[in-house]
Amino acid sequence: MGFCSCVNKLFLVVLNFIIFAVGVGVVALASIVIHRSSEYGELFLDGILTLPIWTLIVGIVITLLGFFGCCGAMRENSCMLYTYAVIVTILFLCEVVLGILVAIYPQKAAEHIMEGMDEAFKKYGGEDQSLKRAIDNIQHDLRCCGVEGPNDWQKDYAQPIPRSCCKDDSTCNPNTAGDIFEQGCYNAIVDSLKGVTVALGVTAIVLGIVQVICICIACGLAKKKSQYV
Repeated sequence: MGFCSCVNKLFLVVLNFIIFAVGVGVVALASIVIHRSSEYGELFLDGILTLPIWTLIVGIVITLLGFFGCCGAMRENSCMLYTYAVIVTILFLCEVVLGILVAIYPQKAAEHIMEGMDEAFKKYGGEDQSLKRAIDNIQHDLRCCGVEGPNDWQKDYAQPIPRSCCKDDSTCNPNTAGDIFEQGCYNAIVDSLKGVTVALGVTAIVLGIVQVICICIACGLAKKKSQYV
């Protein structure tokens, strides 16, 4: 194998190590979001806030892919390298499609999440005490009330405003506007995760660039390797 092939092999190993590191970073960021929202477990289980969970799963897949990519490059197996390139290509295309859909239809994504939150908040007065505690926690911790605002409780949920909406529980009258939080919980969640989502976005862009380079190098290295077989 020539000098260029050795350089490509080393470059692919280094790039896959970067992918591995980026995957670890995604896992860490997603874990931070999930840990920060651990008080809202029932909302995760209801499918309202599942994005961090899916991000965590994707991060784990990326981490494993980077690890196996390093192994494939070091063993110089053309079959493994082509398989690796195909998997990375599929993953990259899925990321691009998902990014385009989110960019084109941000309002649709927001509406989907808000509809899920509405369904959960409507069950607040039911028998599910775990869900009730999760909603109380999210309203108290994020200083919010309802999905879009406090009016949701009486207008959409046909329920009195919970005391978890109160700024000061000891002197609060939930029916007095000045005593309750005015911001809706959807916007409060978006605001609380803004820094993390920006970091995830930057990480995704870096990962995409690295993936394209890895695909090109893996295919080139596999092609050259097959010529010697």
